[in-house]
Amino acid sequence: MDQTVDLAAKVEELIKLTNSLKQEISVLKGNDVNVKVDELEKEMADLKNEINELKYGLMKQNAKILAIIHELSESKKIQVMGNLAILRDTTKTKSCEEAIHKKVVNFSKMFPLGTLDDLDKLEKLLSIGKNNEDEVVLILQRLLLPKGVAKNLKFVLSDNIIVQSNLEGIHGKKRLLNYQRFIDAVYQAVYKNGYSINTFLSDFRRGLRCVKNRNSKIRCRRVKKRSSKYDEDSNNADDDYGDEDVDEFMDDEEQSNSQLESIIKTEDNSVFGD
Repeated sequence: MDQTVDLAAKVEELIKLTNSLKQEISVLKGNDVNVKVDELEKEMADLKNEINELKYGLMKQNAKILAIIHELSESKKIQVMGNLAILRDTTKTKSCEEAIHKKVVNFSKMFPLGTLDDLDKLEKLLSIGKNNEDEVVLILQRLLLPKGVAKNLKFVLSDNIIVQSNLEGIHGKKRLLNYQRFIDAVYQAVYKNGYSINTFLSDFRRGLRCVKNRNSKIRCRRVKKRSSKYDEDSNNADDDYGDEDVDEFMDDEEQSNSQLESIIKTEDNSVFGD
C-alpha cells in the first residue's frame, strides 16, 4: 500500500515537471522568435535608411545639375540639350548600324548564288521587306561596281545558274525575268543617271553570254587535250555569242576569285563603304 502511494506521488511529480518543462520550452521558443523578428525589423529599418539616403543623394545631384543648367545662357542651354539629344541619337544609330552590318555580312555569304533554289530563296527574301531589299542592293553594288553587270555578273550568279537560264526563258532555259525582285535589285545596284532598263537588260544578256562562252571554250579545250583530232564545228553550239565578249571576259578570269573574296571580306570591316 505504501509503495502504491509513493508511485502515484512520483507520477504526479513527473507530470508537474513535464508541464513545467513544456512551459519553459514554449517561453524559450517564443523568445527565439521574438529575437529573430527584432533582428529582421532592425535590418529592414537599416535598409530603409540606406534607400532614403540614396534617394536624397540623387535628388541633390539632380538639383545641382538643374541649377547649373539654369545659370547657363540660353545659347549654352541649347548646346547642352542638343548634345544630350545627339548622344541619345548616336547610341540608337550605333545599335542600328551594328544590326545592319550583321545582316549585310550574313547576306554576303549567299553570293554567288549557287543553284536555282538559292535564287528562289533570294527572291522570297526580297519580298519580305524593304530593309532586306536595301541591304541586298548594297551587297550587289559592291559585287558589280565599277565594271558593271556585263563584266561582274559572275560574282552574283554561279556558272551553274547561268548555263541553265536566260532572260526570256527560250530554248527550254529558266526564265530569269520571272525573278522580278532580283532583276530590280540588280538594276538598282548598277543604276546611274541615264542608264535605261533596256540598256541594263542588254548588259545583263552580255554578262550571261560571256559566262556561257567561257564555259564553252573551257569544254572545247578539254576535248582538245583528250583527242588528237578536234572537230572545228564543236565550238559552234552557241554561235550567236561573239568571241570579242569571251576574250574580254577571259582576261579578267584569273583575278575573279580573289576579287570576290576581297569584296566579301570588306563587309566584316565596314557596311557603309564606297
